[in-house]
Amino acid sequence: MAFDQMNFDLEFVSQASAPVSAQDFKIPPPNYPASLTQDQLLEVVLQTGLDKCLDKVEKNVEEMKVKTTLYQTHPPRAKIGEKEGLRVDQCYFAYEYIYKKRTKNTKAIRRSVIRAKQVVDNRGVATGSSELSTFYQVASGRLKNGFTLQQHNEAGIGVYVGNEFGNVGGASARIEKRGGGAVSVPAVYLFLEGGMQQKTYFQMHNKFNELLPNQNINFLRGDIGVAKGLRLIKILELAPYLSIGLEAAKSRDWTNDAQFSGNVLKSMYFKYGANLSLNLRYNIQVVGGIGGYLFLIAEDGGGEITVGNQKVNYDYFFPDRAWGKAFSSYVGIRFQF
Repeated sequence: MAFDQMNFDLEFVSQASAPVSAQDFKIPPPNYPASLTQDQLLEVVLQTGLDKCLDKVEKNVEEMKVKTTLYQTHPPRAKIGEKEGLRVDQCYFAYEYIYKKRTKNTKAIRRSVIRAKQVVDNRGVATGSSELSTFYQVASGRLKNGFTLQQHNEAGIGVYVGNEFGNVGGASARIEKRGGGAVSVPAVYLFLEGGMQQKTYFQMHNKFNELLPNQNINFLRGDIGVAKGLRLIKILELAPYLSIGLEAAKSRDWTNDAQFSGNVLKSMYFKYGANLSLNLRYNIQVVGGIGGYLFLIAEDGGGEITVGNQKVNYDYFFPDRAWGKAFSSYVGIRFQF
C-alpha cells in the first residue's frame, strides 16, 4: 500500500516517566469487573501510566494542552469529552483574543476559570457532531460564546491554614484532595485535618475521681473526612463536611501514670460542619466556617476509663467538650494547587 511507503519526520519534544504498580489496583477502576484477569490488569496499569505521563508532558508543552471553543455560556459547554481525556473537575482557562492596534498583535486575555461538571463519552464519535460536556464557573468574569478554552493541569491538592475559635479551638490546618475525577461527582474532597489548643481547667478529676489542682492542658487532634462543595455563585463555595478523628490531652504535670495511664487522656470524635470559601483568586480563597464535635468514651493509655464501674465520656473531664457545647468557628485561608 502507498501508506506503508510513506515516511514521516518526527521531532523529539519531551519525555516523562511515572511509577505504576499492580498493587495499586486491588480495587479495580470503574467499568471493570471486581476481579481482573492478567490481561485486564496489564491494560489498566499501562493506561494509568500513560495518563500520568501525558499529564506531566501537558504541563510543560503548550502545544499538547487541549484547546477548544466555548459553545454555550449558561451553563458553560464545550465539544470535548472522554476522547480528549476530560475528567470531572478538570480545570480550564477561558481566554478572549484581543487585537491590539498599536502593536498589531493579538493577545490572549484570561477572562475566567471553569471546571468540568458532566463529561460526555465521545470516544466513538469520529466527526465534529459529538455532544457537549458541561462545566461550572469557579472564578469571576463574563463568559462569551467563542472564547477559547485551554486545559490547565493541576495536582488537585488544597491546603487550609487558619484558627478555630470556641470551646474547641486553636491553630488548625487541613490538606485535601479532589476526588471528582474518581467518582464523577464535581467538588468532592477527601481531607486530613489537624489542630492544637491550650486551655486551663479548674477542679478537674483524675482517673481515680480525685480532684486535681488547676491543670494546663495541651490538646492535639486529627481527623479524616469528606466534604462536598456546592457552588452558590461563581466566587463562593459552601462545603459541608463530616469527619472522624482522635483527640489527645496531656499536661506537663502528669507523670509516672499517677493521674492517667500513659500520662494521656483521649477520645474518638465525630466532627461536622460547613466551610464557606470566597475567592481572592480562582485558586486562593478566604474561608469562614462553623463546626461541631461529638466526643465519645474517655480513654487513657490503659484503655477506657471507669468511675464507679461505669464508663465515662470525655466530657466528664472536660465539660466544655460535651454534646451541645463542643462548637467552633473557623477563619483561615485556602490555597489550591
